[in-house]
Amino acid sequence: MSAARNTRQIKFLGTMPAEFTPDPRSAMLWVAEHTPAEQAGTVAMVCDVNQQWVVELLAAYADRPGLTVLRSGRFSDYEDFTAYDVAPGHTLTPADVAMNRQDEIRERLTIWRELRATLPGWEDVPLQVSQPHPLDLAMFTFAPRTVAKGLPAWPLLRHFPDVTRALRHLPVFEKAVADEMNELAAEFGNDLVWNVESPVGTLAVVRGQSFGMAGLFGRMIGGLLARGIEPMPLTGRLDLHLCYGDYRHRELRAPRNLRAAVALLNPITERLLRTRGSLPVVHIPAAYGHHDAPLDPAFYRPLGELHPAWRVVAGVVSGVSGPEHSLRALERFEDGLGATTVGVGTACGLGRTPSDDVERIMRTQVVAAQADLAHVVMR
Repeated sequence: MSAARNTRQIKFLGTMPAEFTPDPRSAMLWVAEHTPAEQAGTVAMVCDVNQQWVVELLAAYADRPGLTVLRSGRFSDYEDFTAYDVAPGHTLTPADVAMNRQDEIRERLTIWRELRATLPGWEDVPLQVSQPHPLDLAMFTFAPRTVAKGLPAWPLLRHFPDVTRALRHLPVFEKAVADEMNELAAEFGNDLVWNVESPVGTLAVVRGQSFGMAGLFGRMIGGLLARGIEPMPLTGRLDLHLCYGDYRHRELRAPRNLRAAVALLNPITERLLRTRGSLPVVHIPAAYGHHDAPLDPAFYRPLGELHPAWRVVAGVVSGVSGPEHSLRALERFEDGLGATTVGVGTACGLGRTPSDDVERIMRTQVVAAQADLAHVVMR
């Protein structure tokens, strides 16, 4: 054991608060203004200001000729998402479910390249792009009601045909996502960081843990996550963002501890090392919804079983109880991990955070990134 001064990355997630950042350029400036110069080189710039962009994508699928509406929804909450089927006589193709964000991302990167040239210390900082995992896109397209309330057993059984439809067409989503990502990566390389998000994968294993089957669910779902990640770009950084769902700032299922995260990640470690040569940086949330990260050491104890090849970002910062709580949670997290994390952040994007808490959370992230904590720093 040894005490060490450490500078962690500040991990920004998802969307930015629209009240302070109404457009991508203002979001970039706001992040730069709230990040100390000495920390600038450890972050990836974020500029998403539309919290609803995935919902808007799912709603727009109603106009895709390859899809037909199975059950209409207004997207007011997780139980009110539209469910789709493949149009009669049609074979689903990547074009049917493509996100078509290439021009939007090109435009944002152009803005960032021009802006960062004027900001000392930010010259080489990449732009972060939020990317739903193909599994999540497939499930929210074909089986959204099984995801509602954290994959409960009865809706899962009732809508099982929807689940099988989602899994049957999952390879189409995998190709659609990988094709778009690789097209942009070929143009921009290390100027992009991909933040791959999977609440569905995380929640499935949390649900399995409630049946005492975290290991089994982790192997099954981990295989699907790995399969979707394998064809993603090797240039630029790839981050994996685990999540408990945060639509309307409400988690779908609260974790008992971090056992599910470990059960999900460990089975895919060797596979991704073999097929990609490296692992993504993984963001493991401990806070969730309106809740602070727990302070019970038992909550973090499963982290000691995580494969040491994973580089971990601790999602412990929240605005509920103030910065002291978040710092104590970070210490618990790193004690459980037996190592200093590579980064620290919130559980989800600041765009889902109450506006009164945003400034305090930003300050807490800065303090936590530079915190001098006494614990095991190397496994």
